[in-house]
Amino acid sequence: RIDRRRLLLLSLLAVGLDHVACALAPDYPVLITLRPLAVLGAAVFTPQGAATIGLLVPPERRATAVTTVFLGWSLASVVAMPMGSLVAAAASWRAAFLLIALLSVLAALVVWRVVPHGLHTPALSLASWQAVARSRRLVLVLAATLTWCCGQFLVLAYVAPSLRQAAGVTTPAMAALLALQGLSGLVGGVLLARRVGRMGPDRASALALGCISTGLLLWSATTQGRLGVPAVALAMTVWGFGSFAFVSAQQARLAVSVPELAPASIALNSASLYLGQALGAAAGGAVVAVAGYGLLGPIAMAVVLAALGLSLLADRHR
Repeated sequence: RIDRRRLLLLSLLAVGLDHVACALAPDYPVLITLRPLAVLGAAVFTPQGAATIGLLVPPERRATAVTTVFLGWSLASVVAMPMGSLVAAAASWRAAFLLIALLSVLAALVVWRVVPHGLHTPALSLASWQAVARSRRLVLVLAATLTWCCGQFLVLAYVAPSLRQAAGVTTPAMAALLALQGLSGLVGGVLLARRVGRMGPDRASALALGCISTGLLLWSATTQGRLGVPAVALAMTVWGFGSFAFVSAQQARLAVSVPELAPASIALNSASLYLGQALGAAAGGAVVAVAGYGLLGPIAMAVVLAALGLSLLADRHR
């Protein structure tokens, strides 16, 4: 029932304030207490940004609009992942948190200027959430997101130590590789946004997962064979090309499958992303503790292939 502009604005301001608090944390126990609170605003903003764009365009343009919104996420990753690495190395982690706070406030000003007043989505009742749970297609799409993200973060959470061990990558080179992966993801996202209206989000999701699986296969061969930085760059380029495109395609699938349930299903998709990150990072830590970094790539590839199977199964329940 909350006006969308107000909701997006407050969520961004919450991100900014919480990251200021993180930057001022006196010790590590306080910091790890504040960190979960600091991402609550982002957890609100991500799905509601996608749901809001659906209110501004006619139904036939909804899939393209949602994927276009997530190009912003892709572009931010191109810039922010290497920037965060460099800022933390050159200044401190406190400076990195303050930079996030500043950018959140700037984003809030943009939302205030460009999002019209008076946008509301239908109120979600318990029956709405139950309807999502009863839809085999929506459940399978959400399961594919969760499984893919788990596989992604099996490797991504440990990409820095993996590359230092396998290829002796320095911090500047690490930033360059992350930027390359993000740039590749941006290109993939742009191509998806241009073509999703013709190919459909189902096919786009399958193609994106195919790219990610291929990239993780190359990653596994590169890190286990210690083939050097050029091979790593190729693997991360192929891997990145599908990553952002897949997230955008998944959001579009949910937006067009059952439009009246999109606020709920897209929110659950974002929750699936966050849960997948947590499960993937935890599982990756367990793998590293037992077998080292070498097995992360093959296990992640198997998990992503399982996500592809779930995605194709969802196509049978249109």
